[in-house]
Amino acid sequence: MEDYKATLDNLQGNIELFNKGNKAAYRVVAVQLHLLLCGKNPIVSRVFTSSALHPLRGSMNKEIAKDLIFHSPALIEFDGQGNSKIISLFDENKAPLSLTEWLEQPLLNNTITIRQLIASIRDKEAAHVDLEYDKTLSFTKTIKLPDDDLQDKYIIAIGEYVLKSLRSINDHFEIN
Repeated sequence: MEDYKATLDNLQGNIELFNKGNKAAYRVVAVQLHLLLCGKNPIVSRVFTSSALHPLRGSMNKEIAKDLIFHSPALIEFDGQGNSKIISLFDENKAPLSLTEWLEQPLLNNTITIRQLIASIRDKEAAHVDLEYDKTLSFTKTIKLPDDDLQDKYIIAIGEYVLKSLRSINDHFEIN
């Protein structure tokens, strides 16, 4: 439980830092998401016997997706001053998916999943700083929003949703 609580606190703190202008904080968010959700024995699976998260909004049709270069399942909000934010990434009106299914959803095209985005940022920009990007970051770095790279905004949106979902469970079961 101590690791779970610390990871949620780190996730929240770094999302707040990012939203206040510390753009490098998305890298720490990816590390915290990886600890919580990915790997051989993710923290969420140790704390909860089963876990489920809502699917992406605007999921891709498999037939269309095979030839699709880019697909944003979310809305992107622009404030008119050069700032943007990914909103409505997950559809909370649909039935939740198991953690494994949730992580394997195609996110930005038919080859990049939520798991791959988290792992790529963690492995290539946060836990290690490699000279070359993998296929995921090579793709995401080609798509720019006015104020940031695409993967920065998406990892923050994923982090905000996961944090909100886990905090809601904590409140429901009075986990402090």
